[in-house]
Amino acid sequence: MTRQTLLHRLSPAFVRNCCAPGVYFDGGGLRFRVMANGSRTWVMRIAIRGVDRDISLGPLAALSLAQAREKASDIRRAVNEGRDPVAERRAARKPPAPVVEVAVVEDRPTFEDCWRAYWQVKER
Repeated sequence: MTRQTLLHRLSPAFVRNCCAPGVYFDGGGLRFRVMANGSRTWVMRIAIRGVDRDISLGPLAALSLAQAREKASDIRRAVNEGRDPVAERRAARKPPAPVVEVAVVEDRPTFEDCWRAYWQVKER
């Protein structure tokens, strides 16, 4: 059995018409997941540095079979190059927090000042 027979098991017609809940394998780690509520998504399962990861590629409404296969190919290529696509995705999604400089102002009331003022009002 050659490697080509292990890839591209799903057909576009099957993906378009499938509504039975379950996980359907396209090969090479690409999976088509149909949930009980009817939602359909693409998931890529791959081992990155010995750790199995499920990477969500997106819903069927936004990603066709051909597009999902292309994304899966990109992920496989990145892992073969030694990169971690999950870490890259997180870094791109979450910008670094800006450094905020806090100016110390002496005339501001401290927490203790506020607390004492609060209790003075409550004791009346």
